[in-house]
Amino acid sequence: MKGLYAIEISAVVKELQFLAGSKLSKIYEPDKNEIVLAFHTPGEGRSLLRIVSGVCMYLSGKKKKSPLKPYSFCLFLRKRLQNSVLKSVEQKRFERIVEFKFSTKDKEYLLIVELFSKGNIVCSAMKIIKFSLR
Repeated sequence: MKGLYAIEISAVVKELQFLAGSKLSKIYEPDKNEIVLAFHTPGEGRSLLRIVSGVCMYLSGKKKKSPLKPYSFCLFLRKRLQNSVLKSVEQKRFERIVEFKFSTKDKEYLLIVELFSKGNIVCSAMKIIKFSLR
């Protein structure tokens, strides 16, 4: 599958700005290279953001079936990010990298999505990588 160009990612990031201030209510990992973030936005309701590492990210209308036993990356994200608040969504220097900034009661986390080559999804806190998909 062909990935997105930087200009297309810029448009997607602009479209996702309405999620700022939303609560991350659920995290799913239907496949080894894909995560789904379920947000609750006041006044908007539920929004599902599907992220496929190295390929694309988009808002989806329905949840994909997940495995019975969650993958370790999903468990890690749930432990740290579930019920956090999304502070911002930014594209880094017109690259094919998108950063999601989350805030919990005691910490801030970055979820860094690489949308090039095989890609990766990285979770970091205080500029220290905590866990990655690959």
